[in-house]
Amino acid sequence: MNNLKPFIYYDWQKTILKNTKENYSINEIIPKTFFMELHGTKITNSTLNGT
Repeated sequence: MNNLKPFIYYDWQKTILKNTKENYSINEIIPKTFFMELHGTKITNSTLNGT
C-alpha cells in the first residue's frame, strides 16, 4: 500500500497543475469529482439491488 503513495501523489499533482492552467478552481474540481464518484457508486448499487 505504501508503494502506491508516490504514484497517487504524482497523479493528483499533475491533475491540479493541469486544472490550474485551464483556470479551474481546485476547490471546485476536487469536491465535484469526489461527489460524482460517490453518486455514481450509489446509482450502481441501486441498480444491482433492483430498486
